[in-house]
Amino acid sequence: MKKLQRLDLATLSERTGIEHDRLRRFHELGLVPERTWLLQADDERLLDGIDELTGTFLVCATLLHDAGFNESKIAAILRDVCRIMKQGRNPLRLPVAADIVGGAASAVVQISDGNHIRWKVDGQDSGWIQIGTSKAQMNPDHAPKIVTALDMSAIHEKVVWGSAKS
Repeated sequence: MKKLQRLDLATLSERTGIEHDRLRRFHELGLVPERTWLLQADDERLLDGIDELTGTFLVCATLLHDAGFNESKIAAILRDVCRIMKQGRNPLRLPVAADIVGGAASAVVQISDGNHIRWKVDGQDSGWIQIGTSKAQMNPDHAPKIVTALDMSAIHEKVVWGSAKS
């Protein structure tokens, strides 16, 4: 996995157009999940600032809030998004969320009816998983009525580069 860019909330605000106070509030509320699978030598608990993946999830939190999700539901969604594991051979036990910074061309999280999520990454589909279950369990019988989508690739690109790549 590539070394993640360090950001501060002011830079994240400038790149995304989201108010600094709003980002700080969502960060302080702990809406972004702990990611023990992404600890590096420059662990964010040891340095000031946040990494680009945390920034991506902060932006997702604000977008979900704008879409009408409450803070506890946002925390549950983002926590469970990070618990869905990659399919196939996965010796490092990395979740699908690692693909956001791993170079996925297309990564989208879909939230269905406020109680199911799934990843669609480069043509692969995790299947619907119920939010809040003790383990990320597939729910093959789920038939969504309303789907909210987060284009994680586009959000991540904006966090890293701003409006356009430089």
